[in-house]
Amino acid sequence: MSDLRFHTHCRRSETVNIPARETILLEGILVACRADLRALADRLIFVATDVALRHSRRVYRDQHERGRDLASIERFWARAEDTFAAWGTLAEEGADLVVDGSDDLEAMTRLVVDYLSHKPDR
Repeated sequence: MSDLRFHTHCRRSETVNIPARETILLEGILVACRADLRALADRLIFVATDVALRHSRRVYRDQHERGRDLASIERFWARAEDTFAAWGTLAEEGADLVVDGSDDLEAMTRLVVDYLSHKPDR
C-alpha cells in the first residue's frame, strides 16, 4: 500500500506491506462506487453524514492530524465535496449496511461490530 503524506499531498516511494488477515477494513467512497471493487468485498458499510458534519470533521482532522491551515482545508474541501457529490450516492446505494454518522460513536460501533460478527451471505 502506498504511504500518503497528507501535509505535503505526496506519496512516498516506499510502500507499506499489509499482511493478509481474515478482516481487512478499507475506507473511502471510491472503494464502493465501482462494481469490480464492490465484487471483491464480502460486505460494504456506508457511514451517512450531512454536509455540515462532514465539514466539521474534515476541519478538525486536517488541523489536528494533518497540520493544515484553514485556507488549505477549505481549498481541498471543495474538491472533496465535488467527489462526494459524484460518487457518494453510488457508494451508499452499493452498501450492505448504512450507518447514521451523526449517532453516538459507541452506538455506531456496536451496530457495526454486531453486523460484522455474523457471516456474510455472499
